[in-house]
Amino acid sequence: EAWRGNRVKMRFDAVNNAMTLRINGVEVGKHDGFLLPFEFDVTDHLRFGSTNQILVELVELGVRARMSARLRQGGIIRKVSLFAVPSVNITECYSETQFDPKFRDAKLKVIVGLSNDQAGPADGHRIRIRFREPSGRTMESKEVLQAVPSLPGLSSARQTVELDFAAPARWDSDHPNLYEMTVSLEMGEAPIETVVRRVGFCQTEVVGNQVKVNGMPIKVRGILRFDQFKNEGSAVPEEIDVLDPILFRNANCNYLRSWPASDSFYDSCDEAGVFVHGEMPISFQGVVPEGTTEDFLKAADELLNHVRHHPSVIFWSLGNESEWSQPFSELA
Repeated sequence: EAWRGNRVKMRFDAVNNAMTLRINGVEVGKHDGFLLPFEFDVTDHLRFGSTNQILVELVELGVRARMSARLRQGGIIRKVSLFAVPSVNITECYSETQFDPKFRDAKLKVIVGLSNDQAGPADGHRIRIRFREPSGRTMESKEVLQAVPSLPGLSSARQTVELDFAAPARWDSDHPNLYEMTVSLEMGEAPIETVVRRVGFCQTEVVGNQVKVNGMPIKVRGILRFDQFKNEGSAVPEEIDVLDPILFRNANCNYLRSWPASDSFYDSCDEAGVFVHGEMPISFQGVVPEGTTEDFLKAADELLNHVRHHPSVIFWSLGNESEWSQPFSELA
């Protein structure tokens, strides 16, 4: 009842494979895919102040599951959460680093996605951004307050803020320095939604046949990680996702190639200083069937939204051991 007047979202961190969501006997939506998070807006299907019935119907193999040779263990394998946001809300939040030629000072571009889920226009909003150093000290000089232009009803937009940092502590495998960035959406003087991200000043580039991080060539030592765990299968316990990067780093591995994993796994890689090669959940394709380009693009978009704010993810691949065809050209 306390959420009445807000938009209520249901987030699935990962479901294998295609699924249909029904609430109180009414279909809310469908999703085809696995290993990646997605959301439904369930506001209009809820009975506030009453008991609601939620039903998830799974299909053994959807279109995207057939695009991969991964172990196809079906089920709801990661967290499911229900939460409320204001009608004008933050949909994405990430940053991009660009160092100067000497890799001393950096420009940080912060991108904030906003959605107006109400019918009428939204005015009077603003974004406030604050930072803490890796030591935990508040960086008062870096606080930014920016007005949000009027948002038409049922529309979305991106807000970009650029900040200059003098000689920030850089993130790399041996020095995984993490800043804390707090982004608040305000209406008048009051914050109505807040998102916290950790920022690593990390710039990855390919120069000739070398991959460089913050201007320095890197040598990676690591393995391919499959998130399978004894009796749980693909439903890996959160504590294992946190522990794995730490154990590998202590074993002198600085690189993990991984299928889309949980937020806890990427957070741990950020902290431990483990480079991550993000694998898109599409692989072992011959000539990709016609009519599947949209499925490829959606998978790539979900992967990008899932990992782009993690400094540990330095590159990702489009489709392991697959023949090049039109969908891959679209993704590239």
